[in-house]
Amino acid sequence: VVASSRAGGCKSRALVISPKEGSELDSAEKLKEDLKRRFDPDQEGWKVVGLRKRGSRSVVLETEASSRGQVELEDVRWAAMGVTIKELGKAQPRVVIYDVSRDLSDEEAIERIRGQNFEGISAEEFRAKCKVQFRSGRRNLGVVNLVLEVAPAFRAELVAKGRVYVGWDSCRVDDYLGLSRCYKCQGLGHIAKFCRVKEEVCAHCSQSEHK
Repeated sequence: VVASSRAGGCKSRALVISPKEGSELDSAEKLKEDLKRRFDPDQEGWKVVGLRKRGSRSVVLETEASSRGQVELEDVRWAAMGVTIKELGKAQPRVVIYDVSRDLSDEEAIERIRGQNFEGISAEEFRAKCKVQFRSGRRNLGVVNLVLEVAPAFRAELVAKGRVYVGWDSCRVDDYLGLSRCYKCQGLGHIAKFCRVKEEVCAHCSQSEHK
């Protein structure tokens, strides 16, 4: 956990809480009211430094790092509330799952990953740990690469598996490093639009005799 220093030497932890798409909590005021209704700082053991608006829909919850109770990012109550929560200024780790069937929606893919690989985790808890950020890959293929934002502890568990079952496929899992990949020559650091190679290179065998 990254903590920032405040006046007087105290260290604090700032968390951004935002409503999910389609949530009824469509304003920062509604979000603050619902947060106060669901959580009691005394019972949770939080030393709240402040609860302030961030834009028109999000809020920042700041607590002392020395609190006897810490705000748990993976608490299933956040998913039940219909919000996401993350460290302010600290991006969650991302992983990529390769060659997932394009026919699956993001929601279907997430449910298959959970149901076929993490049977002991409820759907609600799994969605709190893992969500699709975007898809990548060539549009003329029947598969895509899913880039997921995941909880730090869950990232280690997912990457350690090496592969996960998604529908009819066993798909490779790895850390997402954010490098651009050219789907024409299969090189890194640029995209197909700016590629200087004349012939396409096969992603599976690295040959250019076929597509």
